[in-house]
Amino acid sequence: MFITVLAVWASLPVRAQDARQDEVLLDVAALGVGNMARASDWNGILIEFQDQGASQREVVIEVQTRDIDGDQPRYRRTVTTNPGGGAERVWVYAYLQPDDLDRPLIISAYEAIPASDEVEASSGVRYEPGGLLGRITTAGRTVRDPEIGTLLVVGRQPAGLSGYASRAAAADPWMARGHEATDIAGDLAPESLPDRALGYVGIETIVWTSADPTRLTPARAEALAEWVRNGGHLVVGLPASPQVWFDRARNQLAGILPRVQTVRSSAGVEPLRPLLSYEDQIPLPDAVVVFDLRAEAAAGDSEVWPVLRDEAGRTVVSRRRVGLGCVTVIGFDVSNRSLASL
Repeated sequence: MFITVLAVWASLPVRAQDARQDEVLLDVAALGVGNMARASDWNGILIEFQDQGASQREVVIEVQTRDIDGDQPRYRRTVTTNPGGGAERVWVYAYLQPDDLDRPLIISAYEAIPASDEVEASSGVRYEPGGLLGRITTAGRTVRDPEIGTLLVVGRQPAGLSGYASRAAAADPWMARGHEATDIAGDLAPESLPDRALGYVGIETIVWTSADPTRLTPARAEALAEWVRNGGHLVVGLPASPQVWFDRARNQLAGILPRVQTVRSSAGVEPLRPLLSYEDQIPLPDAVVVFDLRAEAAAGDSEVWPVLRDEAGRTVVSRRRVGLGCVTVIGFDVSNRSLASL
């Protein structure tokens, strides 16, 4: 059997196990959200699995590491497999030590055995690992140093953020003409985001450009909101039709957005020139829709804060404090290709 491990983890040969080794095929789809794992932090590890059995069943997926004391922590999630339905994915959250680069990481699948009433009552664990169904061993992982900033872009357009990753040399932890360098992972889909806030621990900022927020499952939406409450910064660039972002029935993130009314402006994009370009003569695109983000009458000080106004007096950037973090809304489409070409 041959199992491919993605490039972020250098592949090692699969070690032979018992006769049931090939019942569940395993792979590593991502080390950290957007492959942005960070040392000395909790990280989400996206495991791809495919059950070769004949019927649906519960399986325990386990990630085994080694800590600085030589102990071997085991991090587990229980999943229900769908034989014949193709590969499935699950996030398993593990703490990676600073020297974890040189240690093997063991990914295993076990038959799920119902835990005793005593174990379930004391720990909440419903299943314990039984017979081994599959295993891979990987090493040579690439993780970010703690001093490197991290930023995720949800959507297909990078929105001009690549300059934050510019460095004088690849190994430098600072920008070529600035301060802390930032590693950026882009083109993320809502379906690829973690379903627990632990998956975002090493991420500092998330910029949401062109993706549809209604594609978030309840678990993923709550994980993202909890990350914000714990100190994260979510930045949303509003599309030309922004209603979906403020629709509480469809978008589960609507409740943490600034309490604003989006009023379409006829002044166009020209009053935004000082925010978009150093050049006075470069023509700006006419097709960009700009919204005036007007605070709702009943909004409190922490629920809406005007960050930037343009030369026409419109509030084009507004922010809301959410717990220890914040959500910033930009009143125009930062992923617009005409703006990106400036």
